[in-house]
Amino acid sequence: MHAALTRTGYHTSLTCPGRHWALLVTGWDGHALEARLAAMRTVIAQLSTDPTATAATVIDRYRHTSARSPGSRLGIAVLIQAGEELRASVAARCGIHAPRDPAILPADTGNALRLRAVWVLEQAIDDLIGRHLRIARRALCLFRALRPDTTDDRAQDAAIRRAVGFAPRPSGSTARGRTVAAAPPLWPPRPAALPAARGQASRSRAGPAQQATLGFPMKITDVVTTVASPMPRPARPPVHANGGAFPGRPGHSR
Repeated sequence: MHAALTRTGYHTSLTCPGRHWALLVTGWDGHALEARLAAMRTVIAQLSTDPTATAATVIDRYRHTSARSPGSRLGIAVLIQAGEELRASVAARCGIHAPRDPAILPADTGNALRLRAVWVLEQAIDDLIGRHLRIARRALCLFRALRPDTTDDRAQDAAIRRAVGFAPRPSGSTARGRTVAAAPPLWPPRPAALPAARGQASRSRAGPAQQATLGFPMKITDVVTTVASPMPRPARPPVHANGGAFPGRPGHSR
């Protein structure tokens, strides 16, 4: 809870005065909010750079699993899994969407502006994730229709190319950070060629820490490990927010 609240932007302190731990939330932390805004801009840049990355991964997985165990609902299962991994990876990088009451804002003007910017970027991220999944869903349907008449590679390329036109760009996806060049790709790079005999993509096997560093996807079980480490914070001490900043009872201990 301490790590998740800090990543989301709250100013928290964790103590053990007796037999039980005490988690004190005193308001919004300006430094933590800035760190989250930077992480959110990076995620938006990643999601905007290649809207077909999720579609390529979904079709690769479908090709791999259908060769072993074909089924009528296999495509739905692959899409659901990809959506869960995409959302979990985004949450691991820039925090969960915090419950909010628009009528309750920090007394500090700077934190109030940062918080409003966070809300805008949350909506932009949701819109971009939705676009990724719409493209992936459409591309998978097209791939299954084209597959009987051509090779899997050509069917996949044509399906993804056509699917992009069915998912217009979200209006809120124009926010970009300055870390686009250094941002890792959304999904691991695809191999140069797919094995023709088996009809599946070969992927490098990376551990949870390496997956979290390189990019999406990340298993939901690995997200817990990533979220357990809070965002790096500046060396100078944080500025305590006003007691009325936390949407609840000020200084509430849990």
